[in-house]
Order: sequence, then C-alpha cells, then structure tokens
Amino acid sequence: MVLSLGVLLIGQTPDVRYERFFRSCLPKGAELSLAGALDGLSVEDILTFDRKPGDDVLVTRVGADVPVAVPAHEVHSRMQKKTEELVEKGTSAIAVACTGEFPFLKAPVPLLMPGRLLINAVTAIAGDGKTVGVIVPLEEQIPMLSARWENRGIQASFEAADPFGDRRHLARAARRLGENGARLIALDCMAYDAAARQIASDASGCLALAARGWLGRALRELFGKGA
Repeated sequence: MVLSLGVLLIGQTPDVRYERFFRSCLPKGAELSLAGALDGLSVEDILTFDRKPGDDVLVTRVGADVPVAVPAHEVHSRMQKKTEELVEKGTSAIAVACTGEFPFLKAPVPLLMPGRLLINAVTAIAGDGKTVGVIVPLEEQIPMLSARWENRGIQASFEAADPFGDRRHLARAARRLGENGARLIALDCMAYDAAARQIASDASGCLALAARGWLGRALRELFGKGA
C-alpha cells in the first residue's frame, strides 16, 4: 500500500515552503498532493474580492509570494471542490493548511485540522488556571478567534503579529503576552514556522507551541515517519 497525503491550502499552488514542510513529515515513498482553494485565479482577481467591514478574513500568500488577507467566504466556497479532487487522487488523509474552522468540509478519509489540534494540545498542556497567550496574524481577527478559544473553555489573552512581516513585531507581541502573565504561548496560524515559535518563546520567557509543528507531529505519527 502506497500512503498518500493530500494538502488543502487556502491559497494557491505551487507553494514550495509548504511542500517542503509536508514532505518532511512523510516517510520515504509516501506521495504528496497539494491543492489550493484559490488555484486558477489571478492575483488581480483575488485582490478585488469584495471584503466588507466585519468579514472574517484568512491570511495567505498568492501568485509570486504576495501576502493577502481575503474574505473567508471566498475561500470557503472553493474548499470542498478541492477536497474532492484530492480524494479522487487516492489520498490516504487530507491536511488542511489553515487553523480556521471548516465544519462544512466532508471527505471519506481522515481530515486533519491544525486549529483543533492546537487548541486540544493547549487544553492538555495548560491545564486549569494557566494563563494562555495567543498570537494571530491580524488585529481584526482577534474578536472571532477569542470567541473560538473561549468556546473551548480557554481564557486567553491575544496579540497580533503578521507572520510574513518583521519578526521583531512577533517578538514584541510575545513579550507583551509574557509581561501580562501568560505561561504558555500558542501561535494560531499555519504561517508561523518553527523559527517563529522559538522567537515567541525566547521573547516571552514562556513555553510555546505552533499549529504547524503540532500538525507535523500528528502526520509523522499517522504515516509512521521514523517508526
């Protein structure tokens, strides 16, 4: 049996960084297929998406590495079709490369949701009474994301730092969380890599975990990487 991982991006393919990351999570011989919810659209098309005040937004990169914040509904409307395309390729499991909530996605194979993995990990690690600090890409995402964490029983404080921007902003955000009493830092976006996690930990003086790293651990367990 040849194992195969499908990856659903909220942006576009190809994406060399994500391809490199997901291949590092798989054993030799396993296959990898990526599909992007915004594949087939030009950067100009994406930049003209109708974005209204109060819309939930998702942060990604498109075209030749252009960072964008797109209305979530524009991505959602395209995700199921791309999921079905990955299933048709014979994937053993599908990883969604975003920490957002996508309860509408359906597939006959396991669907890995890094946002759920991250919150479950924080719940298990933080325990009762520990103050959690959460870093997200955009200030405007904080109301929606704070409600999601609160609904899972976690009282968290939030800061925003662009995962594609100056890493000094990330360090300052993490430092503020540490100064405000956080004892654990969570990076709630797949765009935060291992280096970002280390910066957040060093700046805050706290242990930190990132959604990308937690998804990688789940994939290595499922696909037997290093077993």
